[in-house]
Amino acid sequence: MYCGDWYECRDHVTPVCMSYVFRSYNPDDTVFCCHLCNQLAGSFPATSVQDKAFHLMNRYEFKFRKVLALPPWSEEEICEVRGYLKTKIHRNEKLRILIRQKLLNLDLVTLGYDPIPIERTTIL
Repeated sequence: MYCGDWYECRDHVTPVCMSYVFRSYNPDDTVFCCHLCNQLAGSFPATSVQDKAFHLMNRYEFKFRKVLALPPWSEEEICEVRGYLKTKIHRNEKLRILIRQKLLNLDLVTLGYDPIPIERTTIL
């Protein structure tokens, strides 16, 4: 796995579109991953899981840069807010936690370690 999130599909480490150049197609050259990792990885021409994980780290940081840059809210501050804003703040806090967990796991994978599974309770 790349990010440690619940996997829903498989990703070809070396994309199938590159198989005629770099390798013969082998269905065993896949990695379990979540839909978001599969989508963000796209057809990046990686030769190893570590290369693909490093690419995914950059893509996650770029895609979620606004959420990661938001100031953190304390529970007391969130309790003072009502309605849609409160819902939006809670969602952004959960998303920030999830993305940071994914980035941590991607960093572990780039170093050659297995990712830490992300609990389903932290998923939005």
